[in-house]
Amino acid sequence: MKKKFVLVIIALTSVWGLSGQSLNLLNSNKLWSNLISWGTYLPNCCSQTDFIKFSGDTSIESMTYKKVIQSYDSLKSNWKLIGFVREEPQSGLYFRNLDEQEGLLYKYNLQLKDTFTIVNTYLPLMVQSIKVFVKDIDSVEINGSYKRRYLVGKENIFATDTLIEDLGSTQGIMFPCCFLTLYKTLLCYYENDVLVYKNRNYERCYYNTLPTNINQVESRQFKIYPNPVIDELTIEYSDSRDTWFNLDLFDLSGKLVNTRTFCPGDRINLSSLRRGLYPIIIYNKNKLYYNGNIYKN
Repeated sequence: MKKKFVLVIIALTSVWGLSGQSLNLLNSNKLWSNLISWGTYLPNCCSQTDFIKFSGDTSIESMTYKKVIQSYDSLKSNWKLIGFVREEPQSGLYFRNLDEQEGLLYKYNLQLKDTFTIVNTYLPLMVQSIKVFVKDIDSVEINGSYKRRYLVGKENIFATDTLIEDLGSTQGIMFPCCFLTLYKTLLCYYENDVLVYKNRNYERCYYNTLPTNINQVESRQFKIYPNPVIDELTIEYSDSRDTWFNLDLFDLSGKLVNTRTFCPGDRINLSSLRRGLYPIIIYNKNKLYYNGNIYKN
């Protein structure tokens, strides 16, 4: 009888250890390496890596935040502020962007079959709100220690995301539960400059294979107007064999601000963008067709 009682206690302790807790993300000693790819799942074409870390305390509206800083160079020598994060132990980790918009980035205290909504203000406005549910909870061994793991899905689509204690999303720390055209993945995770986790599907922790020159013949086949654009942009393509493309727009820090699929001749509404210069790429399948800039007036 006593032995059975001990087994019950162990079982209950195990269940409690897999749910109802923080993901332990808000530490300055953490560093994430994240791969972002355009139009392909492979890092050898059209890919870029950013490093993210939370550094230094700051006070905003009487609340304590840590700065979210980002670097794109392999030496991690140039850092840029992209926002702020704060933690509410009973609810989760919140991200506040530089436009003072804040939303829930990671939900804590997750239970099996919980439904919750991420409001990721790092993303373009049209895709910030993402409603998902917990499909499974278990643990995984990371560098000799077992960490809580949550499989999270979205209704009506097959895609899933995995959230892991200490690491965050396996799609990258800034992209939890995000199911965009853009392909994202966590490459590596460091604590105190020591490599703790490395994605077994990749050889390195850093890739930068964005092409500097696109085939000029293909680029000339696109007609993009008006540029500068006020409200609507039209993109025409002279080769009728290709009927649809993906368009991604970025700000000058490299942040994705707009992504969509279009057919040549479609009018693309960009009225919500602020005035300024925006790098754009156009691609479909596994091929990058165009790399240029537009100016929003």
